[in-house]
Amino acid sequence: MPREFDMTKISGRINFELVDRRIPKARLAREVGVSRDLVDNYTRESFSEESMQISVLKSFAAYFGKDTYYFCNDYHKFIDTVDVDKLLKRLRQKKGIAQKLFADELGVTTTMYKAYEQGKSNLPYRVYLRLQKLYGPFGEEAG
Repeated sequence: MPREFDMTKISGRINFELVDRRIPKARLAREVGVSRDLVDNYTRESFSEESMQISVLKSFAAYFGKDTYYFCNDYHKFIDTVDVDKLLKRLRQKKGIAQKLFADELGVTTTMYKAYEQGKSNLPYRVYLRLQKLYGPFGEEAG
């Protein structure tokens, strides 16, 4: 009986490619230049997708001959394709509010918000979800 994979999950897509092509995890790790532990983590369904590195996911896609963002989720694509700092500043200025008020709206400290708007810190997944809830989905055109 064939093994089933949850293709909506990154781990499922990676596992499918490994099984379908009969590639051991150690070989993938070696040929992509990452640790076996990292491959083990990324193939566990319980591993947080948001903590997966975009560069690694893109290297897996290249290795398997897939589209660049095949192993990425919407958060990864957003972080990798949108100028988040410019988007945040534009949204805040459009509302005509100070950084503190916008930070409060997003549920973060003013210090953290400033770091996001200045491009000094990556936008966490939970803040991305809050942005989506407040302003709708953003595509590549949002940058």
